[in-house]
Amino acid sequence: ANSTRAYHVLQWLVSGLTMPDDYSLVLTLLVDKEAETAAEGIAMEMEDCAQNSLRSVTVTSDSEKAFSECSAVIILDDPEEDSATCLHEHSARLSRYSTSIVQHSHPAVLVVVAGSHANLGASLVWKSVDPSAVFKQKRQVIAVGQAGERRARSLIAKRLGVGSHQVENVVAWGRVDYPCLLATKSATVVHHVGAISGPETYAKQVHDVLHDRQWLNSSLLQESLPLRPSPMTAAASVAEILRVWMNPASQSAPTSLHSVGVVSQGEYGIPEGITFVFPVRISEEKQWVVEDYPLSESELATLRAEGERLENELKKALEARSGAHQSHL
Repeated sequence: ANSTRAYHVLQWLVSGLTMPDDYSLVLTLLVDKEAETAAEGIAMEMEDCAQNSLRSVTVTSDSEKAFSECSAVIILDDPEEDSATCLHEHSARLSRYSTSIVQHSHPAVLVVVAGSHANLGASLVWKSVDPSAVFKQKRQVIAVGQAGERRARSLIAKRLGVGSHQVENVVAWGRVDYPCLLATKSATVVHHVGAISGPETYAKQVHDVLHDRQWLNSSLLQESLPLRPSPMTAAASVAEILRVWMNPASQSAPTSLHSVGVVSQGEYGIPEGITFVFPVRISEEKQWVVEDYPLSESELATLRAEGERLENELKKALEARSGAHQSHL
């Protein structure tokens, strides 16, 4: 909780813009023992700038205490580097988190995973090493990032002469921050000045007002991939999904699409059990993957190839975790 990304997420949480008005916010920051003093300073700053919804901020290095009765957990841990050793340590840490969350948090807890390995991280949290500690619902663990999608919305908005917040329903697929596909068939724009106008909520299809199909279908993806997602972008993505997940009425429309990493149940031919970014709709009752999004055969092949890569990464991580677990028995 003492990372730059965590600091920006906390700023969003205490701003009062993420949770519904009737929510009371109790924050617990989980840090390493040696980082507790620095985190206490962050906690004091959050209390100073918070809205009335914030009730308390606690700092601890005890994961059981941190996850006790939580209704939402945000995991922002990243491996120090992409070496095998660091990835193994990261996997072991997420396994410990998973067991503690299931044993001590609220049964309907929402677990949000962000960071450079969010797809793998969410899959590892969901597939706890402890068979007695399992989540009740697959949709309780999600991966969030949206750097590619946000960049795409910004580029489309620039071409249309509008603000990026006016472009919606661009769908990223695959990995959280580095999608393998950006689909714009569903993309809409509001308040666009043109030959056709309508009421305040009237949305035009982007394909009806932006006719450069070559750019939309191929160049947009390459221009949208971030060199390195910024902590502020990651924080804004976490805050946006939390806001909608906790308060679906805050969406611009009930049919809005959100690019969220969820555990695959075989949609679009993606291997089951891996975390994959799909178009998701969110309502008061449930969250579900849109299963009839129009995709070409080549686009489906791209998704399935990415799914196989993510499945292989998960298999290697689970094998390494299983070996490390057995060595400690």
